[in-house]
Amino acid sequence: MQKNLITPGAAAVSARAFLPLLIGLAALTIAGLAALTMVGLAGCDYAASEAATGAAADQAALVEVATVRSADLREVVNLTGNVDGYETVQLMGRVEGYIDKVNVDIGDEVAESDVLATVAAPELLAAVAESRALVKQAQADLASKKAEFEEAKATVEEFEAQRRLRQAEYQRITALVEDGSLKGQLRDEARYALESSVASLRRAAAQVDTAQAHVLSTEARIGTAEAAREKAEAMQSFTVIRAPFAGVVTGRMIDRGTFVRPASAGSAKPLFSLVRNNKLRLVVWLTMDAAGKLNVGDPVVFRGPSGNPIEGRISRYAVAFNEGSRKMRAEVDLDNPVDGSYGRRKLEPGVLGNVELTLDTRRDTPTVPAAALVSDDRGDCVMIVEQGRVRRCPVSVLRKDTVVWLASGAEPGETVVARAGERLTDGQKVEVRLSPSANGGQDE
Repeated sequence: MQKNLITPGAAAVSARAFLPLLIGLAALTIAGLAALTMVGLAGCDYAASEAATGAAADQAALVEVATVRSADLREVVNLTGNVDGYETVQLMGRVEGYIDKVNVDIGDEVAESDVLATVAAPELLAAVAESRALVKQAQADLASKKAEFEEAKATVEEFEAQRRLRQAEYQRITALVEDGSLKGQLRDEARYALESSVASLRRAAAQVDTAQAHVLSTEARIGTAEAAREKAEAMQSFTVIRAPFAGVVTGRMIDRGTFVRPASAGSAKPLFSLVRNNKLRLVVWLTMDAAGKLNVGDPVVFRGPSGNPIEGRISRYAVAFNEGSRKMRAEVDLDNPVDGSYGRRKLEPGVLGNVELTLDTRRDTPTVPAAALVSDDRGDCVMIVEQGRVRRCPVSVLRKDTVVWLASGAEPGETVVARAGERLTDGQKVEVRLSPSANGGQDE
């Protein structure tokens, strides 16, 4: 029987061959034990998290709340406005002459029809006197022509009487001739006398027509003379420069002795500048989007250099945009009485200031504090508090400011969480605390 003998050297070689295998088995054993340990620990953490979540769901969160208020939302635009006189005019001369008298200076307030200056024009005075004399002469001629007309009519009546007489004699003689009492020669003489009276009557009638034509011609000449007189008197009236309306003199460009020409002359220059200041025009220019919402009667608040608010309403606006600026002009009529406290008017023409124009007003618009609005991937919402729990309420926002103006969603009187930063879930229990500053915008 053969025996296997292992020498000491061979045993050493065999042990070295199995050493890596033993190390690998040991590593796998250690890794398995570590994995089992981690699974056990993860299971413990998940159970603890589930327990914590359940405890949080049952615990009420302390939140600040505010009430949804209602207020009027005004769409306001701020503009720069300039104040113009309600009427502005540069007074020009109408006749040629020298300035004889100047009654006003810049800054003087005048009433309508007040005399500002007078022009010396002697030739106009002569023209007026001549035209008046021509009128009187024509009136005298008319009286003479009317007398001639009446005389001509009297002559016609006289010749008419003679004709009737000759007619009667002719008829009587004709009858006597026919019964043989008179000769036929007498009838011929009577006929000739009748025909002569008829011709005289016709001539007198023609003279009446001529006299009447002279009367009408003289009356027309009187009309012409009176028109010339009125023109001369009108031109003479232009030698007095009057204020066309009540206002303030803003410019005086003449002195005594200044030679002035009529406005029709190419070299004519203004005499005075006058601005109506008891009523003013506030002028603003609106962009296209604002002009599309503008209406006559929209309220306006103007603040000039004094800062005092002056209220008014849109009186009129152009229905076209300026080609250069692409803006629309709108005007506000402002009364500008004298302030009794310091004896001056509140505004002066040419003043610039800030204009607050209200284009639209939405009545009873719901408002919430700005911090109450929640914006996430699902849109804007607020958290409504009902019976100790919160409810997510989607909202549509009109405007964001110190408060949020809502078009839809929350209704006035509802309670909302005042601070959106608090992490709340739909249906979560809450314990409410009134926010002292979250008024929902009722002071707007």
